[in-house]
Amino acid sequence: MHLQIKAYARHLFMESSPAPLKYLLSKREECENVLRLPLVGVSAQTQKTLDAFFASTTFFFD
Repeated sequence: MHLQIKAYARHLFMESSPAPLKYLLSKREECENVLRLPLVGVSAQTQKTLDAFFASTTFFFD
């Protein structure tokens, strides 16, 4: 289980926190992907990486 948690952490902290987490939650329609300055949204490459990772795994809270 710790390897699964490690994989989640690696992906959720690819960029400045909380941007990747907010992106993920917005994809699940649980919040809006809106960040206040100085934070910015995740890059297009990070979006692709997160989409691929989370499409291939299940969430702890599903």
